[in-house]
Amino acid sequence: MVRALPQTLGNQLSILLQVYRYVAFFGNRYADATAVVGGTCLVQPTSW
Repeated sequence: MVRALPQTLGNQLSILLQVYRYVAFFGNRYADATAVVGGTCLVQPTSW
């Protein structure tokens, strides 16, 4: 986001420009979304 603030430096005939961004991080939001797959179903089949 970019915005101009002419009121803050009006006595100097200047404009203050401000650039900013919003960022959010949720590190533990999907804690159960990962799993370990294992068992006998993962054994490579043998040829007949």
